[in-house]
Amino acid sequence: MKGNNSHFLYLIFTAGDCVYVGETSNIFWRIMKHKAKCNNDSEVYLQEHPEKRTVLILEKHFIRVFKPKFNKRYCQASQLELFIA
Repeated sequence: MKGNNSHFLYLIFTAGDCVYVGETSNIFWRIMKHKAKCNNDSEVYLQEHPEKRTVLILEKHFIRVFKPKFNKRYCQASQLELFIA
């Protein structure tokens, strides 16, 4: 996927609960890295966006909304805001 200008937001759900929210420009490689977070009943939802900035903002938003068990950043109100130049 070299030369790909797309960025993906993805959410992994297991048994109806969001267990992970992430972003990547290589969705196939990234999902393979998350095999341990998935099982046969897991569902992966993804959105493609042309700008990484948009994906980073959405990633932070959904982590705060769902508080997935495998995400460690942005789950607490006291954590630093994501800096986007």
